[in-house]
Amino acid sequence: MAVSRKYSYKYISHIKKVTQDFEKKDRELVHKAAKHGEKAIKAKIGRRRKSRPGEPPGKFSGNLFRGIKTKTGRARWHPYSYVGAVSPAYHAHLLEFGTRKMRARPVILPTLIEEAPAMKRILAEVRV
Repeated sequence: MAVSRKYSYKYISHIKKVTQDFEKKDRELVHKAAKHGEKAIKAKIGRRRKSRPGEPPGKFSGNLFRGIKTKTGRARWHPYSYVGAVSPAYHAHLLEFGTRKMRARPVILPTLIEEAPAMKRILAEVRV
């Protein structure tokens, strides 16, 4: 006994809808985890103070603070998120890695490593 086209179309449409719901939830969780990382980075550079080499940089003009952003997108089959420095934080790489005359004041990578367990917990939330 064959299934009519009408019912098979509804079944396929329902599967697509459920798949889209899962993909949307995945994107939301990835974005939520990235936002958590962004907030943690901003918390470390949010105080106005001078920094020593090896410490997170202090807030001077606010460009680094305003330049820490999150971008979430979707690759072919999975969502991704980027947490890092964009304009107006044109000098973020100089602070993160240092120069010949200035020792590094890393904040982005150490903070993301420190916050990795919390971000993994966010990603492991139940999807239903």
